[in-house]
Amino acid sequence: MSDKRALGESVPEDAWRRFHKVTPLASGGALGIILVVLVYNILQSVLKDGLADLREVASHITVVVVLIAVGALLALVVFVVLVAWVVWRFQSFAVVDSGIHKRSGIILKSHTHMRWDRVQTVEVEQRLFGRIFGFGSVKVEAAGSEPGIELGLLTMADCAALRKEILRGLANARAGRPIGLSNDAVAPADIAPAEVAPRDSSGEPAAAPGVGEPAGAGAHHEPGFSAAPGEAGAEHGAPGVEPVIPVFDPDDTENDQLIFEMPTARLVASQFLGPTFIATVAATALTLVTSMWLEHTIIAAIFIIGGALFTFVSDSLERYGTKVYISSNGLRVRSGLTTLTTRSMPPTRLHAIELRRPILWRWKDWWSVEATLAGASGLDSSGDSPSSELIIPAGSREEALRVLWTMLPDAGTDDDAALIRDALDGFGTGRFFLSSPDRAKWFDPITYRSRGICLTPKVAVFRRGRFGRRVMFVWQDHTQSMSMSQGPIQRRLGLGAIKLDLVSAASATHKNMDVAEVERMVWIENDLASRARHAGVSESIEAWRERVGV
Repeated sequence: MSDKRALGESVPEDAWRRFHKVTPLASGGALGIILVVLVYNILQSVLKDGLADLREVASHITVVVVLIAVGALLALVVFVVLVAWVVWRFQSFAVVDSGIHKRSGIILKSHTHMRWDRVQTVEVEQRLFGRIFGFGSVKVEAAGSEPGIELGLLTMADCAALRKEILRGLANARAGRPIGLSNDAVAPADIAPAEVAPRDSSGEPAAAPGVGEPAGAGAHHEPGFSAAPGEAGAEHGAPGVEPVIPVFDPDDTENDQLIFEMPTARLVASQFLGPTFIATVAATALTLVTSMWLEHTIIAAIFIIGGALFTFVSDSLERYGTKVYISSNGLRVRSGLTTLTTRSMPPTRLHAIELRRPILWRWKDWWSVEATLAGASGLDSSGDSPSSELIIPAGSREEALRVLWTMLPDAGTDDDAALIRDALDGFGTGRFFLSSPDRAKWFDPITYRSRGICLTPKVAVFRRGRFGRRVMFVWQDHTQSMSMSQGPIQRRLGLGAIKLDLVSAASATHKNMDVAEVERMVWIENDLASRARHAGVSESIEAWRERVGV
């Protein structure tokens, strides 16, 4: 945040823009919820004594009473819409060289300012109202605990234009170039997507060197928008001007390369075969069996089933229609049915990628892919909090590895393919992974042989899971620290645990290793992490674009 004087000087008055005029109507949606609750309470109080009282009440309802009720309802609607309209008139935003600004308030005024060096993610979100009528909002998240800024409602064309304008300014800020944004940088109704050069159809990175052992604002169009066909700002229907086609889907304005699309049938099957649903079914069955001996246990079963259904439905709605694209700013992930969200994941924010295969997905070999990012928002690592973003809810092994290699240039060994096979399917100590000794079976009799750790100059890889499998790839230049621990019984058996800390609470752990190996791994990891931070393992956005061909 900046002081009042700085904020006032940094934003010219003609740079402020208003949101769409339908914003008051969407903001008045809370009125509908209030009316539904009110009607429900009235009906409940009327019907609690039976239909006889309802008939008696109905007999006293006259035309005058109906007219008064309808008039009062209309007056309430007009009042709410009028208040929302006044609030909308005092809401505006600006995207200028000093950052992103939003101001609101009639009596109690608020001015939010986000500097360019604090911008982390720029997302387009559509709630149910927006999905029906073609509107959305742009959500800009900031670093650390700073609040984000939501800019909306806007038409989807405006959302796409504003998102690209912010991303263009952010790229310039990160590169140390002038932001280059004029006061009228985006006039969404009068601009159209710029042409994007054709890309390589595969989108696959070049062959990686291997695993285990170390391996040796000009005349061009920036990613964004250019003038639409015809005269800029021409009115609809003018001679010689193409009609403007409304944008109802964010992808209508993008030319990104699609690398994953979630089939609905697979989404439903993966939800039913997921560990959460299976655990809920088992808990419900146990509760029902217990209810045969204990009273009132059936109420607990109802709560468990209700919670499971809510989680199942909400997760399904959130993951519905997941699509993953390669864009000029990193991976672009969009998903959701009732609320459609588009998220960007720049490679510079990536700290780790985890592949998961629950036990019941094994027969289909489905994997989920989740990224640990440098925080819910933030450009600098200080003060960041980890944010886990689901990239692929359930994909084939090929699809999961395609996303992995899109974000990971190489694993830092001489045979990356063999490392991946060992990570996804291997057991015990081998060429790449160090596993737990046989005496660890007293602590972990089922999965001790599946646990393993592999340290390379580029990544630290952790695996575990006898029937299911979880594999985490941690970028070496993003590790914060490595620690070792040992309990009293572990001390008697000569065992210990090693823990690799990422930003804030994120971590990767390998338990029940030989204590001598734990000490050795701590020294090796500290040396590898130090060298990686000095050399810079993570790709810059320019290097990433060149590698993936965008």
